[in-house]
Amino acid sequence: MLFFDMSIIAKYNKLSAKMDSTLTFYTFANALGLVIVGILLYFNVSRCDFQVKRQALTELFLSTMIYIAIDIPWTYINHGLLLKTTLTQVASSYVLAIAAIYLISSWLTYSFTISGKTKFDFKRFLKVIRIIDISTFVILALLMFINPDIWVEEGSITLLFYIIVFGPMLLTLGFIGTYSFIRSGQKIHYARKREYRLNGIGPFVLIVFTIFQMMNNDSPILVYGMIVSMLLIFLSVILFQTARDPLTGLNNRNQLERIITNIGKEKQTDKNYILVMVDANDFKHVNDKLGHVKGDEVLQCIAETLISVCQKYKERPLVCRYGGDEFVLFFKDTREEEIQDLQELVNAELARRLQGFNVSVSIGYAFWNGDMEQYEACFSKADENMYAKKKKFKD
Repeated sequence: MLFFDMSIIAKYNKLSAKMDSTLTFYTFANALGLVIVGILLYFNVSRCDFQVKRQALTELFLSTMIYIAIDIPWTYINHGLLLKTTLTQVASSYVLAIAAIYLISSWLTYSFTISGKTKFDFKRFLKVIRIIDISTFVILALLMFINPDIWVEEGSITLLFYIIVFGPMLLTLGFIGTYSFIRSGQKIHYARKREYRLNGIGPFVLIVFTIFQMMNNDSPILVYGMIVSMLLIFLSVILFQTARDPLTGLNNRNQLERIITNIGKEKQTDKNYILVMVDANDFKHVNDKLGHVKGDEVLQCIAETLISVCQKYKERPLVCRYGGDEFVLFFKDTREEEIQDLQELVNAELARRLQGFNVSVSIGYAFWNGDMEQYEACFSKADENMYAKKKKFKD
């Protein structure tokens, strides 16, 4: 037993002698990164938010942790702390490259969820991303294992590896960041302007840290960049969670009132806004007959239908869930004739998506010039027009 204990101590001392202060610091930084991102992952899983967005962010945090975890043995192999041969170096580099690709594709998927796309669009996009990922894994395996000598030169990973792996990574990060900043400046995304800006900062932070990492491979600079980027993303989620409806992912009543208040502060009463009230017909019957779980699914489908139909407008409206089975659309710079067939379009799309459910909506609207003193009257008028449509439906 004593011999066994002494052998463990001897192995530990041998390993400690090999590890200089730089590698010790590198290990500590990666461990810290795993802990911090792990905490973010825990809070994200347990929080209440739109399912698709929470799922995408969970995968982003998980892919970040996988990359950080794989980076530790990769570094040990390349510094001789673990078995260092051409094969182990190429194999560990291949696994690290897969982790990097997965991280970037997860980031790209998450950026897609904040663009207001429907669940159907998200699933279709996710399939495309998965096909690209798998194809890249296969091609990279062929490139790296058919001729492993071109990836390792005199015991060190060649520049070609960093260009192949980190080059596309930097380009994709630049695309995500630029895409977010462009959308933050577009009028149709005025409700999510600050969210897009915050999500645009993270990729550029990681780009800077990645470049410094490539210049100094022995320092854990990239890990710190990942920590900062993930904290920025999670901060944006927490800051704007109060503006989102957790069931449908739409803007909620608070966000609508915040935007209306900001417009009122401009004190311009010559604007042309249209406030549209949307209410599901006989929704109580859906809950009573099919249960609240199916009722929630119907509400999600109504939300996705409203988003889908509103994409045809040049100036897309703010789409909100006001409460229960009531929704609000807020149009800017839109003419009345453009929305006169809105109810027919929404109900036709609902009939296609919810075959056999017999779900429809009633829609009423009113005009608002931007004067806060007239907003309540405008809201009441839209509500009154909507209930007039509901009465016709019941009759």
